[in-house]
Amino acid sequence: MPSWSPAPGQDRRAWEIEVAQIRQQHETLALEAGRIIDGAERRYRGRVDRVEFHTIGTGSDAVAARVYVPEGEGPHPALLVLHGGAWWMGGGTTCFELNDPLCRRLCDEAQAIVVNLDYRLAPEHPFPVQLDDTRAALAWMHADAAGLGIDPARLGVLGMSSGANVAASTVRTLRDEGGPAVLVQVLMMPSLDMTASSPSWQAEPDQREGALRLRQLYLQDVVEPTDPRVSPLLADDFSALPPAVVVVATEDTLRDDGKLYAAALTEAGVQADLHEFVMTHIGGTDEVNELMNQAVVAGVRRHLHP
Repeated sequence: MPSWSPAPGQDRRAWEIEVAQIRQQHETLALEAGRIIDGAERRYRGRVDRVEFHTIGTGSDAVAARVYVPEGEGPHPALLVLHGGAWWMGGGTTCFELNDPLCRRLCDEAQAIVVNLDYRLAPEHPFPVQLDDTRAALAWMHADAAGLGIDPARLGVLGMSSGANVAASTVRTLRDEGGPAVLVQVLMMPSLDMTASSPSWQAEPDQREGALRLRQLYLQDVVEPTDPRVSPLLADDFSALPPAVVVVATEDTLRDDGKLYAAALTEAGVQADLHEFVMTHIGGTDEVNELMNQAVVAGVRRHLHP
């Protein structure tokens, strides 16, 4: 794991190179694991009209996105996809390759334009850069809807693991500060409490300690882990948030984050569909993965094609 800032006397550029090297090592392993675990799913190609690359301005920088456009006449609803990777890895080629099968499937079967976003990563870019990039992407999807073939009234966001944290935090920020309306938040194996206080975390103290150290790459000294902007599960008000599709895994220390979040939404009168599958954080058998993907696609289609 890299340090979240340059060592005393270390040049920032040298530190950035060091972080990039460590990230590349981890992402190489992640790509290989993904190719092995999801072999059957990776053969899915579906019926996609075209795939485009776009650059999205964020105000201070620009980020890349891979955009999947379905067959048929638009405008189409659109879904923003946020990759996982503990806020510090999983971007670039990794997110474009690992997410490609699911993005194609969502585009085809949910008949939606899918925007797979390569948002900026910690520790070079700590909180709130990831939220800023996500909001910029949604604003771009809304403002450029006509050119992209998007129906701006039918937007959704899907996040995986740490990406689900960013998704849940973003829809809360949009509710409180204004922005494009989001019809659904799809949270897959979500990390929603930076204090790792849920029972499933408390039962695994060694994993919890490692997770807390890793999360400092994102939090640094910018924000407290109890802040709802990074721990949406710890918020006081869950009303008026978008309906949710929440996926959790039985063998995942994050499982209670998702369960408790779905329960909090339900108590606040927000529709939350909770799906639990016998799998680990990174997947299960081909049969279980297929059931999970079916649930995700069905949820997206239901909310974006009301």
